[in-house]
Amino acid sequence: MQVQIHRHNNFIYLTIALVVLLLTSAFGAVMHESVGEIAIKIVSLSTLFVAFTSVSFESRWGKTVAVLLFIWIGVNIGQALLPDIDLDLIELAALLIFFGGEAFYAAKLGLNPKHHVMDANLVASSISLYLLLGLIWAMVFLIILEFFPQAFSVTVTGDWGEYFHTIAYFTYVTMTSLGYGDISPTHSISQIFAV
Repeated sequence: MQVQIHRHNNFIYLTIALVVLLLTSAFGAVMHESVGEIAIKIVSLSTLFVAFTSVSFESRWGKTVAVLLFIWIGVNIGQALLPDIDLDLIELAALLIFFGGEAFYAAKLGLNPKHHVMDANLVASSISLYLLLGLIWAMVFLIILEFFPQAFSVTVTGDWGEYFHTIAYFTYVTMTSLGYGDISPTHSISQIFAV
């Protein structure tokens, strides 16, 4: 059975890809460091690919996702070949643009007054919008950590993939207003963005 992604099920597949990305980041944290990092890279690439196939009919955004996919692959190849060069900021910026654009399209479907039928894709667009908002803020916080490694009360060392799960956890705990307090912003920049 061949999977066909089209306008009527695209957010269902995107939501599944986002959930798998978040689960992989959590399980990647308990795996061996290199295995977890590779798993996150593979699932991130898969998520970008699912998004590309699910929005290819939106010509402008489809082209943008293709460029972001190309940049993301190029950055990862560059980091593998030249590990001394830090390209994390470019990778995070590409993911931030990607998550932001996907959130725009999820909101566009969910807020479309012509969409009168409640279907699985509409529900999935709402769920993916929530997940994407959390991922957008996670990317913002990860970019802040690139400039200010002590911006949060967690120890940040190495590649962003190693602590992505921690920042994603902080983001969703903050978004749901649970605020456990185990992670907190300690720099004025991170505090303002957390607000």
